Parts: sequence; C-alpha cells; structure tokens
Amino acid sequence: MKLITTLHLILAHLGKALILCPLIILIVISAEGLQHFVEWQLGMYQSKGAFQAKQSNGTRLSFGIVKAISVVMACYFVPKKLSSVFGPPPKFGTFNRDIIRKLWDPRGGLHGMIAMLIYAVPLILIHYNLSEFSMGHPMAPLLLFFDSVLIGLLALVMGTAVWAGDAADVLKPS
Repeated sequence: MKLITTLHLILAHLGKALILCPLIILIVISAEGLQHFVEWQLGMYQSKGAFQAKQSNGTRLSFGIVKAISVVMACYFVPKKLSSVFGPPPKFGTFNRDIIRKLWDPRGGLHGMIAMLIYAVPLILIHYNLSEFSMGHPMAPLLLFFDSVLIGLLALVMGTAVWAGDAADVLKPS
C-alpha cells in the first residue's frame, strides 16, 4: 500500500533530509522566530486579548507571509535534494511549474498528501496550542523558541513528504 510506504519513507528520511538541507530549515526557524519577535514587540503575548487586538497588524502579517514562503520553499528544496541523493527524480521539473501539483497529484493518488497530513496535523495543533499557552506565561520567550523549532520540523516533514510521495510511486511492492 502506497500510503504505508510513504509514511515509512518519511520517517526513514527525516534525519537525512535535515542533514542535507540544514540551511532551508534554519531559514524557516528564523522566519518563525522573527515573526514571534515582532509579535513580542507588539505586546501580543501579554494576553489573549492583546493577541487578538493586534493579530491583523501589517508588520506581523508581513513576517507571517515570509514564514509561509519559507515553508513552501522547503517543500521544493527538501524533496529536490532528497531526489538528487536517493532518487527518484521528482515528478515535476521546476518550482515555477506545478509546485501545488507536486504536493498533491490526483493522477498519482492521495497517498503523499494524506501522509503529509498524518504527520503535519499533530505538529500544527501543538504549534497553535504552544502559541496560546505562551500568552501571559513567564517562560513565553523559551516557549516561542521551541515553537520556532517546531515550525522548522513541520517544514522538514512537509518537504520530506513531497519526496516520499514521489518515491512511493516508483517503488515496487515487495
């Protein structure tokens, strides 16, 4: 079953992906950290009310866009590097062509996207709960640092899942 194969490939190659792509993951962590820094400077972590009042701040949203772009870039560079070392070649050739289809190609089935969600959704839930828990907490800066690392892990999982979905398509069932 391709889903099980994809899930196994993700777990087996996460560490390898981190070794091959430390810079892109550090960029994601830094982008999330900078967004937290801006939020901290805006006073958003003083309370839930302060967070809600300032969540539409333009500077905060700009840093959020940079973070989102860094995660999308990880979904391109991580599978590209994994493919160059472990094969197979990516299904689709360039970032400018078909990055969305690379994440989910209905012609190839849903196993890549489902595997990504299985591993990503718990990380996303932890991310949102950690951010909420940080509001008004005396250890908020440390919690936000761990949250930034968590987003780096999320990007690593997503990028590895893109590669694993492609790899599962070419592996012969044993």
